[in-house]
Amino acid sequence: LLNAGLDSVAVDRLSARISELAVTYLHSLDVEQLQQSDGFARLRFELKDRARILTEGEVTDLLVTSFGYE
Repeated sequence: LLNAGLDSVAVDRLSARISELAVTYLHSLDVEQLQQSDGFARLRFELKDRARILTEGEVTDLLVTSFGYE
């Protein structure tokens, strides 16, 4: 969710940057971290916080539509 009214090009750019940030963060995790009782809650918090910092508060929440790991 974005706080400001941005055009679609800016939203696409932000989405790409946030996706890259998420992939980078996910590569740093161990599967065991996700299997802990608070694993997905912590993952959501970390991704949301990193997106908020990256966008200087423009992003206030994230919608994760799918997640898979090998």
